[in-house]
Amino acid sequence: MKASVSEAYISSGSLPITNSDAGLPPKANITSTCVESAEVSNGLITVALQGTGVSAVDGASLLFEPAISNQSLTWSCQASTSALNQYVRADCRVTLQLAKQSMIPHPQKMNRLTVLYNDQCPVCSFEIDHYRALCLKRGIDLGFEKISVEGPMLKTAALSTTDAKRRLHVRTKEGELKIGVDAFLALWAEMPGYRVLGRIVRLPGVYHMATLVYNRLLAPVLFWWDRRRLQCDESACR
Repeated sequence: MKASVSEAYISSGSLPITNSDAGLPPKANITSTCVESAEVSNGLITVALQGTGVSAVDGASLLFEPAISNQSLTWSCQASTSALNQYVRADCRVTLQLAKQSMIPHPQKMNRLTVLYNDQCPVCSFEIDHYRALCLKRGIDLGFEKISVEGPMLKTAALSTTDAKRRLHVRTKEGELKIGVDAFLALWAEMPGYRVLGRIVRLPGVYHMATLVYNRLLAPVLFWWDRRRLQCDESACR
């Protein structure tokens, strides 16, 4: 599975959101004597265990988390419970420090900025493909989530697919949702070559004008054009 996720990342420039994105069958179809299921979620692989005959182990899981390094992926492993320690290699074992940390409630951590984009819009996809290619070239760890797959970012933000298509949405490393011009600024801040543009757009007068043009003209026109295009495709209009 790690190989499939790595290949998907190399070919697309972003971590696969689902099993399908990684070219894998549904999680329930990935089974073995001790494996109940295996799921890919934003590159993270979760392997659920069963049939070991050890009650503390059955129902536990192994997590394999990717990290981007020099335009490729490196992997870390973590058992969900210390009961697995005697069955897994040393680097997957739960240590006392990790066990204590897991008992401390904390909000979900976002370890990278993620862009939610309309993958069915040719103009949107063209722009995002450019950003993705730049990330791959420079080794920048950003996430790109397609609206059509209704992935975790869309669900966490409680957005409908229609609302998500109206503006660009970005989730920062801290978990904050940025929309429209603010989303572009957050994205550009992560990308060499766009940081200067971002600083210019942040200037008070420029920011006001950019927000006005984007919200009143660019975003509505692009949204209308994309809906019109889809309607024409469905009715085979010319």
